[in-house]
Amino acid sequence: MNTPTDSRGRDFTNIVTKTKINAVIQTVRERIEGTIYVFPSRRLLDEVNIASGFIAVTGARIIEGNITQTVDFVAVSVNHIVWMLEVKDEQS
Repeated sequence: MNTPTDSRGRDFTNIVTKTKINAVIQTVRERIEGTIYVFPSRRLLDEVNIASGFIAVTGARIIEGNITQTVDFVAVSVNHIVWMLEVKDEQS
């Protein structure tokens, strides 16, 4: 397999490496627990600041009052985020 290389010698591939972050997001109406993927050099806050309106959350648990729903994917509007935090892995 040939990997394209630019004039500076950098390789380009279709593979994007990202870091998995477990997070809790509080919106005005619900709490969302799930996974957000960020580039290795970025923090969770960086992802919010550069987002184009929405943040992708996978394996999400959406809790609104006493109703809980589990979905594979949800796009959360950054305009509706009240607070968010990173949840450290228990095994770390």
